[in-house]
Amino acid sequence: MNIEPLIFLHCPKAAGTSIDYFLKSLYQPNEIYPTFHNEKKDPKLNQDDFDGMMQHNYISGHFGYDVYKKLENKFALITSFRHPVERIFSLWNFWRYSFSDEYAESLDREDGVKYAKEFSFSEFINL
Repeated sequence: MNIEPLIFLHCPKAAGTSIDYFLKSLYQPNEIYPTFHNEKKDPKLNQDDFDGMMQHNYISGHFGYDVYKKLENKFALITSFRHPVERIFSLWNFWRYSFSDEYAESLDREDGVKYAKEFSFSEFINL
């Protein structure tokens, strides 16, 4: 199957992992750029990174629209959205029950995780 080059902008807590698995199944392994996240713990992207991305046909991860803008001449863009209240509830639940404090700190999310663990959902959204 011949499918056009694609960037999947994975918005956290919006069914992105399932979508990513499906989309990756449409490409050969050598066409897939390693998943990356533009997080505090990751190095900043440089021109060599973008040059490497251009050699692939599928890119996915948690990163901003700015990455797509640098590559838009080759790639189509797809993302997923979720109802905002459901998304925030899911994020609160994930932070409250699944995130370690150490991991949160490495991603620069320690305040959100701390508040999710400390406050009810109702209190959390009113902070």
